[in-house]
Amino acid sequence: MKDFIQRVSKSPWILVYIGIVFVIGWVSIKGVLPAYKSPDSRLYASSFGYPAMLRRLGQPIPVDVISPESRSFDRMISGVGKMTYYHRVPVRFPEVGVVTQVVKEKGDKVKRGEILFQLHPGGYTAKIAQLDLKLKKTELSKTEKDYLREKRAFEEGVTSLTDFDAYKINYQKALVEYRKAEESYYGSLLSLSSRVNRANRDQWQTKKVDDQSDMERKKEGTSLSEELNEQGILSIVSTLEGTLAEFSVVEGQVLMNGVRGEMVVIGDRLLFAGRFDQRYYSKLALGDKALIRLEAFQGITLDASIEHIDHHVQQGRQNIKTVTAWFTIHTQDDSRRLNKIIEGMNGFVEIVRSEEKIAIPESALL
Repeated sequence: MKDFIQRVSKSPWILVYIGIVFVIGWVSIKGVLPAYKSPDSRLYASSFGYPAMLRRLGQPIPVDVISPESRSFDRMISGVGKMTYYHRVPVRFPEVGVVTQVVKEKGDKVKRGEILFQLHPGGYTAKIAQLDLKLKKTELSKTEKDYLREKRAFEEGVTSLTDFDAYKINYQKALVEYRKAEESYYGSLLSLSSRVNRANRDQWQTKKVDDQSDMERKKEGTSLSEELNEQGILSIVSTLEGTLAEFSVVEGQVLMNGVRGEMVVIGDRLLFAGRFDQRYYSKLALGDKALIRLEAFQGITLDASIEHIDHHVQQGRQNIKTVTAWFTIHTQDDSRRLNKIIEGMNGFVEIVRSEEKIAIPESALL
């Protein structure tokens, strides 16, 4: 020790060298060694890294373990749709006739059993023409069957051309008679329709007329009313409580077969029908809260909830299959404006649901 002290006293550079070695050692311990053990360093994953050295020495490699935690996520499901009635029930009436009075109009609220309009079957003349039309139709059906049977027999060579022509002429005559009876029946209805239209036009005419024409007009209107009441008028009533979604009936109109089913349609409840990708079907549930935005009400968000989910999958645009969910819109502060919501308004819907999921903590991702 005395020799070391004497050497240091003779050569002070030895202390400098010792200091340099100490500094290098301290820097290695404080700086290089933590970096050597850090997974973020490039050396860590090399063949000379800290895990590689521990593996060669047969020592376990220390790792950080972080347990997953439960976190709340907001899942949003969106779709497009429009306002429509949940049920659309057509009003059917048994008779063909002339509309004599219209009580309601499209968009009106109706109750079950409430009168929508009155229909007159056409009077005695129309009844006779109708019976004749049914008779001619029966004869036409019989002659048509005979004609078709004789035609097949002629094609097979069983009957002669003369017999076949006879059946063919009978069928053509029956067809002509049926057309005449049809024109007669509908002609009687059109005659009554013209009288109803003329009576309605005179009733609302505002220009001045002399006493004689006024008396004639009143007499004609009174006689028509008495005639209609005497022959019987059918009152067409609502079959359920709801709103008139379709109502294309006017006074004097002749209602005929084939087009009467969709002229009067009653809808029960006006809901929003939203279409979603079928992949979200399992995520939809009755009672789910939703937000609806209609294009006609910019800036207004409507609170709604799912009332019904259709289980039928439909083919949408671009070969995307969709399912439909029906939403009930709840009352808002701006209820007066929302009363103007009508069928056919387009919009989109958003369903936001909070779900608890197991997730990796954010500290483990940094």
